[in-house]
Amino acid sequence: MADIFKSIPKPSLALNCVGGKSAAELMRHMMDSGTVVTYGAMSKQPLMINTGSLIFNDLRIRGFWMTKWKEVHAKDETEKMLKEITSVIKTGQLKPPTNRVVKLDNFKDAVAKSMESYVTEKQILVME
Repeated sequence: MADIFKSIPKPSLALNCVGGKSAAELMRHMMDSGTVVTYGAMSKQPLMINTGSLIFNDLRIRGFWMTKWKEVHAKDETEKMLKEITSVIKTGQLKPPTNRVVKLDNFKDAVAKSMESYVTEKQILVME
């Protein structure tokens, strides 16, 4: 990560869907006064937060739950948000992760591949 941030600025926003140790790793690479938004807990572990990041780097930790957001915001706000996200996707600013399409009949191959160390592509099962 250190090499990456030699050529681009550190992020001011991080989106965390895993929790656990990965939250602390995200925080290590954040710009001062940045915000980490947690919206999932795939690791099923509590967030590990470095107190120094909060104090010395003035980082903020937020939680986000889409169901609650939709309860609070009007339907037109939800539509506005979806249009904004769609626009970002259409302009190429947001791209899906590398993926591999696998027929459902070959699900064992997809599961085995997803269990390998350091796999960077998502396995997408399709039914035909």
